[in-house]
Parts: sequence; structure tokens; C-alpha cells
Amino acid sequence: MAEFTISELTPQDEKGNAAADGLLARTGIRRDSNLDYRCAVLDEEQNTVATGGCFGKTLRCIAVSPESRGTSLLNTLLTHLVEVQFSRGNPHIFLYTKPDAAPYFRDLGFHEIAGCREAVFLENRRDGFRDYCAKLLAESGSNAAGEKAGAVVMNGNPCPGTMTSAKRTIDFILSIAATRS
Repeated sequence: MAEFTISELTPQDEKGNAAADGLLARTGIRRDSNLDYRCAVLDEEQNTVATGGCFGKTLRCIAVSPESRGTSLLNTLLTHLVEVQFSRGNPHIFLYTKPDAAPYFRDLGFHEIAGCREAVFLENRRDGFRDYCAKLLAESGSNAAGEKAGAVVMNGNPCPGTMTSAKRTIDFILSIAATRS
């Protein structure tokens, strides 16, 4: 069985970042320039076989080399990134992924919030987003006297060219509001 190590990639680690960027490119992922944490999973020969990062409460730029798929590397990498987030005080975590990769993240405990052709948005809590929306509605005091409430979501659609996820979010918020009026 192969041995793997996880190595944090600092901005000064040009070789490590180049290897991780190469893996992202081979898997069709563009590196997010906002990462505040980045790591690589290295095999016994010190080759980068998986990579991922964090920004705020999100996991980003997660890739496993095609030749290493079918192993437990995604689980190993995701466990590490979740531990990083927990150590930062972020127990509620989100991630974007390609639709064809979403089932792997679902198998590892993430739940879909919204999706479209280009991306799926997931969280590590089954009803976290729904509960958050319900909390906002309860805290707003709206509808207590039959008032109408509204919201504007700007730049909230992770899927350029479509309105699917924004429409789902709005439909969901409206359904909560309807049950409270």
C-alpha cells in the first residue's frame, strides 16, 4: 500500500505550487487566487497526487490525479482540509465542485445546496443553509404583523449564464415566508 504525506504549500514554495497548479490544470480546474491555505498530497516519490485549499469557510481547488483516483486520497485530503477549517473555528463548511464530482463529496458527508450545469454548491450540514434562512426570517421580525419581507442576492450565482441556483434560493426563501404568513 502506498504511503502519502500532506504538505502545506506556502507562497514561497515555488516548486510545490507549480506541481499543484499542474495537477489542477490537468484536471480542468483553475487555481483560485484567494486561497488562504493550500496543501498537496505527495506520494512516496514526492509527486503531487492530490491538492486542495481553503478560503474563509470554503474548500476550493480540490483535485486528485487521474491515476490516483479510486484510492482513498480524496477522503484523506478532505479530512485534512476539514480539520484545518475546524481548527480555525469554522465548523460549517462549503465547497463548489463540478457536477460529475459532486457524488464523491456527497459520499463523504456533504449535502447539495444548489447546482447547475457548471457547478454544484455543497455544505457539510444536511439542513444548514435552510436552517440559516429560517433563522434570518425569525430574527427579522417580518411577517409578525402580516408584513411582506424581501431580499436581494447580488453576485450570489456560482453558475454564470444560468439562474438555476438563484431561482432555487429565492423559491426556498419564498416557501419559508409562505409558511409563516
